Amino acid sequence: MADFVTNIYSPSWWIGVVLVSFLINLASAYAKPSLDRLWARYSARRHSQLERNREKLDRQVADIMSMPDGIVLLSIDELRAVLGAVLCFSVCSVLILSLFFLTGSLRFLIFTALFVFLFAALVLMHVATKKGELLQLAKKKHSDRKI
Repeated sequence: MADFVTNIYSPSWWIGVVLVSFLINLASAYAKPSLDRLWARYSARRHSQLERNREKLDRQVADIMSMPDGIVLLSIDELRAVLGAVLCFSVCSVLILSLFFLTGSLRFLIFTALFVFLFAALVLMHVATKKGELLQLAKKKHSDRKI
């Protein structure tokens, strides 16, 4: 336990944790669609859920395309979510740096705030990813409509 406490104050430990988590997140992003399709072959319930999700996405794209500035508004929403996530990650980095200079009960408050901002950043990145996927579909449909 003492090793863990000393490691948590080491910048190399934090960089390693962030690097490993980024690689895991990247691998899961590429593996998930393939695993979903594979699992859908074996599970009728999962297949119907994927169909409902696809129909929901098509309805959202149709709603966006029905507005005159729908693509622009969606782009602004995506940008707002990304900027919010970047702000939360920036606050997290400042909180991590402040851990080196604070002692006592303030560290507990900093850890709590760190996890809250980290959670908020991850939620905002998830929202931005979903909006980005929707934006790509809307742009593709918009370019297909022009042709």
